[in-house]
Amino acid sequence: MTPAHCAICGNDELIEKHGTFEFAWPPGFAPAASRFADATWSECRRCKEQVLPPALIARIEAERYRLEGLLSPTEVCEARIRVGLSQLEMARLLGVGDKTYTRWELGLSAQT
Repeated sequence: MTPAHCAICGNDELIEKHGTFEFAWPPGFAPAASRFADATWSECRRCKEQVLPPALIARIEAERYRLEGLLSPTEVCEARIRVGLSQLEMARLLGVGDKTYTRWELGLSAQT
């Protein structure tokens, strides 16, 4: 759902965009911006602020995990299920706290 107005400038003219979205990573994170084909987002006509829907944010997060060489939350969960362990058992096996491991599966934090 697109917001009714821009959170930055208050303008009520948001334009829906569709195409390739280019995401610039923070300096030093990746050598180049990532491009996401067939994306949809909104942009403020006045200040050009971009409003990203959850689906596009999820794609950007998946790319971040890939660039960092980490497992996605889904992959973490699937690996645990594949070996037949509970979250608590997996946390103990890996030597991390059970809440830390749960956060990995929920995507609230990333593995170190």
